[in-house]
Amino acid sequence: MEVIKRLRLFIMLVTMGILALVFLGIFLGIAIYLHYSEEREAYSQLSNRELQFGDYNNEDSTVSSPPLHAGWDQTVFEEARSFAVLLDNDNNIIAFDYNTTLFDENTVRTVLEYALSSDADNGKNGNMYYMFRPYENNIALVAVDRSIEISITDRVILLVLILILSALAFLAILIWWLSFYVVQPVANAFKKQERFIADASHELKTPLTIMSANASLLESEQEKPNEWVQSIQDQTKRMSDLINEMLELSKLNEKKTNIVNNKFNLSELLNNCVLSFEAVAYESGKKLETNIPANIECYSDEAGIKKIVSVLLDNAIKYSNTNGTIKLSLENQNNKNTITVYNTGCNIDENDKNKIFERFYRGDSSRNRSTGGFGLGLAITKSIADNHKWKLTVDCKKSKYTSFSLTF
Repeated sequence: MEVIKRLRLFIMLVTMGILALVFLGIFLGIAIYLHYSEEREAYSQLSNRELQFGDYNNEDSTVSSPPLHAGWDQTVFEEARSFAVLLDNDNNIIAFDYNTTLFDENTVRTVLEYALSSDADNGKNGNMYYMFRPYENNIALVAVDRSIEISITDRVILLVLILILSALAFLAILIWWLSFYVVQPVANAFKKQERFIADASHELKTPLTIMSANASLLESEQEKPNEWVQSIQDQTKRMSDLINEMLELSKLNEKKTNIVNNKFNLSELLNNCVLSFEAVAYESGKKLETNIPANIECYSDEAGIKKIVSVLLDNAIKYSNTNGTIKLSLENQNNKNTITVYNTGCNIDENDKNKIFERFYRGDSSRNRSTGGFGLGLAITKSIADNHKWKLTVDCKKSKYTSFSLTF
């Protein structure tokens, strides 16, 4: 049943939404912690890195480039991936200290230029973390290559993300399966309700038929019309119509109706529907207009479309304002047909417009029994549309207009 499927889907979406937020929090927590730990470890390494530039004041004047010193521990790999540059107070390079196997002077100068332009005591350039530190009467830039650690961190974060997504996918399947058992009591209650309505309706048809026959017989024996007999016949017919609608709705909800698709002239069908309501609209003092292109062919369920259009036209005439206008239009675009039934006047609040497809719903006191309806017509049209996978929508504005659109 469509209601049960929607309930299962609602349970799954709510549960998965909560789980997704929890897993997202876990993922962000892990990612933030790993990045923070990586940054803290990098700056700790920069702070503890030994600075030894040797006797840089006695450099050979014939050397065009600043001297290169080996102040790092050549036996420690972490030290070998760092370098230092000694600067004077004018940011001129006095001496270098780097591993010529892992770095070259251009790389060192590139990081130095970026650090000087950033105007910050520490920072990051790509996979290089850097920090300015005092050294004797000068200042030194210390940098370290953390590409290996960053790559490991990114791999761990990616692995966590994959595990979380896999867990969510598994949980979605599990929750959808478990939701079948969760909603089973509701499904059983719903089936019992539908069965009770169907059985009660069948049981009521026989006494109503007898009452109607007896009232007709009683009326034939009267010399003049009797208002009490007429009232019995009217109420019997009203009850019979209600029972028929309840039976029809019960069959639609259980999908016991057969869908017969065939090719037919949709324009002709709509014109015939309008023709059957012209007299009703005229007697109600309302104007019925059409905008139906000629010879629009359609392959669909002719009976289902006719039923929906008839209910919508009947409602439009009943609930339009005094001397109102009813319009039936047809549009065909991209092999899609859209039938629109519009009427002036609206007694439905915009916030309640989705409720009008519920059984026995009435917008307000103006939608009362004086119209002759039971509040089941739109529920029937919605069930027909859902069974055919058609789209039935409503648009309304209080006291202005009501418009129903059927797209198939």
